[in-house]
Amino acid sequence: MENYILYYYNLSIKNVVKLDSYYYFTTDSDTFYFCKTEYEEKRLEELNENVKVNPKYHLMIRNRFYKFLSSYEDSNYVLVRINTLLNDYVTFDDLLYGNKIRMDKSMVDWPKIWQAKIDYMEEQMKELGVGKEVLIHSFSYYIGLGENAISYYNYNKPVSKNISMCHFRMNNPILPVNYYHPLSLIPDYDVRDYAEYFKVSFFNDMLDMKDVSKFIFDNRYDYNDMILFYSRMLYPTYYFDLFECSITDNVLEKRIMDVITKSDKYEMLLKDIYYEIRKKYNIPGIDWLIKKSN
Repeated sequence: MENYILYYYNLSIKNVVKLDSYYYFTTDSDTFYFCKTEYEEKRLEELNENVKVNPKYHLMIRNRFYKFLSSYEDSNYVLVRINTLLNDYVTFDDLLYGNKIRMDKSMVDWPKIWQAKIDYMEEQMKELGVGKEVLIHSFSYYIGLGENAISYYNYNKPVSKNISMCHFRMNNPILPVNYYHPLSLIPDYDVRDYAEYFKVSFFNDMLDMKDVSKFIFDNRYDYNDMILFYSRMLYPTYYFDLFECSITDNVLEKRIMDVITKSDKYEMLLKDIYYEIRKKYNIPGIDWLIKKSN
């Protein structure tokens, strides 16, 4: 690795650590991630143009051939220089009020991708689900939630102009090393980040309903944004992400159990959010959810 980086980037590195999908290392003055990616060069060029307007985002480094992509051990990688402190934090107010990188359109068709994910997982369950008791007894419930999210979106047909560079997934606490990582970004509706942040906060026992209300009553977001937001809150990314790992790894079934045991409380959260939104916008409800929660 040291010789490779020296040749391709003219950097003398140390403290190399190999992790799942990237390498971490330092120089005398900087910290770097060498990240595996499936992006093509053109997409990386576009991404670089988008993020360079905000100096907080980590810098993607070109190699000696003036390319972002470098091939290493039969995989494509991108070198990223970290521009923030590794132990710093991003607050929810930073997320809500910080400068967003505005985009013209979302790259994601939510109902199409969600349905494809459900179809794929149903096939996975048929082929690999034998003996996975935790998954067997919970799978149908979360597939039903996902289908509710799709139906809710398709019935209401929301259209929003609030589109920015969002994140594939959010964490709580929000670490700048992740938040400002360009390879974690995707052009999508603003509400994606809020919904994913609130979901992970709930399951980490860190959700503050004041933050939810702060978002709902932000005048930048209208009826259509609330439909998008509620659709995304319905869609159980938190379960589906774990499912994809648990189907081949028994160890992760405990984390699935942690999610399942909170299903009733999450339904109550969905009810509370629905009524909070209704204080501002008369959005449709989910009948079975409202009746069951009451």
